[in-house]
Amino acid sequence: NYSQLENRKIIKYVLECWQKMINQNKYKSVLLYKNFGPRSGGSLRHPHFQIVGLDKKDGYANISSKNFQGVDIVSRNNVQLNISCYPLKGFVEFNVQMSQDGDVATFADYIQSTVKFILSDDFYHGHYDSYNLFFYNIDQKIECKIMPRYVASPYFIGYQISQVNNEESLMQIAEALQKRILAE
Repeated sequence: NYSQLENRKIIKYVLECWQKMINQNKYKSVLLYKNFGPRSGGSLRHPHFQIVGLDKKDGYANISSKNFQGVDIVSRNNVQLNISCYPLKGFVEFNVQMSQDGDVATFADYIQSTVKFILSDDFYHGHYDSYNLFFYNIDQKIECKIMPRYVASPYFIGYQISQVNNEESLMQIAEALQKRILAE
């Protein structure tokens, strides 16, 4: 929805606000996420970022650096984009990782390109209309997990078993997204 320049400004601003709240040392965890679309799980109908401070709960308790490992798509300016081999919820999740000296503009661009891809006909024939962005501060990197949203699998709902596409499918998706990003 935003121009590239507007998106870069928004991502930079949101990351600064998030970091400011973390630096207050007032909360056990500070979560940053964005909802978009009718299946994103948000309580508000319009797309929006939220920064939430948790007093007693560790929002990172069930998250590990392994959840951000995946099939590499592109890498530039100390920012990497991959498809998760260890998704939190299942099937396809994209990870954008930025080291401390990474370029925020590249980070924002990879997020925007991936979101456009998810909402396009190139990704599962246009089946998706919703996604979430989840941000994490892990291993001195800022991680953004981009989750296309769909009705959850009974395996996940009942047993928290994440299903993963086979490697061939992951490679096909990675190639399609890489082609799109390199063409921009």
